[in-house]
Amino acid sequence: MKKAKRRLSFRFIATIAVFALVLVLVFLSPLFRIDQVHVEGNVIIDRREIINAAHVEIGSSIFAFNGRRMAQRVDDALPYALYVGVERQLPRRVVLRVIERQPAINIHLNSGQYALIDNTGMVLEIAQNPKANLPKFTGLLVETLSVGQHLQTTPEDEGILANILQLNTLFVLYAFDAQVVEFDNPLDIIIHHGSFEISFGSMYEAERKIRYILGVLADAPMDRGFLNIRDPNQPPGLRFTR
Repeated sequence: MKKAKRRLSFRFIATIAVFALVLVLVFLSPLFRIDQVHVEGNVIIDRREIINAAHVEIGSSIFAFNGRRMAQRVDDALPYALYVGVERQLPRRVVLRVIERQPAINIHLNSGQYALIDNTGMVLEIAQNPKANLPKFTGLLVETLSVGQHLQTTPEDEGILANILQLNTLFVLYAFDAQVVEFDNPLDIIIHHGSFEISFGSMYEAERKIRYILGVLADAPMDRGFLNIRDPNQPPGLRFTR
């Protein structure tokens, strides 16, 4: 009985040893050395930046890296990276799949610079000039500003940032082209749309106001003037200028 147990124990140990040896040989085998890195989904971020941030080493074993940590390195290093997926394609290929953050809003800063943020408030860039074709928002006091981090405002302006993000979402939803939005007075928001200056009032009934503005301007006989839409329950005050 004892001999049978010893034989069984020996066979078990031998099997484990052989299995471990096979793993070591596979790990060290030149057949599984990375020789190609493929990047998918990137438009804004340069492919080389993604590979460098991921620290993919050509010639290293395809089994040697931790995919989750590799993805985290890209996320930490590149503000535009929203999601990174890492896939091993045996025997020698690594695929990095990227979903990028999309710039949405220019925030005018007291310094005169602009913070480019996405629709969650993530700071993507800080620049001297605003990003073309995106609305410029003024009136927000920023407490902490760091690329790759969410915008931090003063406690009293926290609600204003939420309103800015909400209003911009409506702009996108209704394809409303706002060039400048003044939030200096949250109860009297001013929107510059083309050659119109629009007194928007507060965020009360904001979506209804946007629809109303689009309807009014679609039938306007002139393309410049002033529009008062503070109270959506009252007829709009419309005045044209030459």
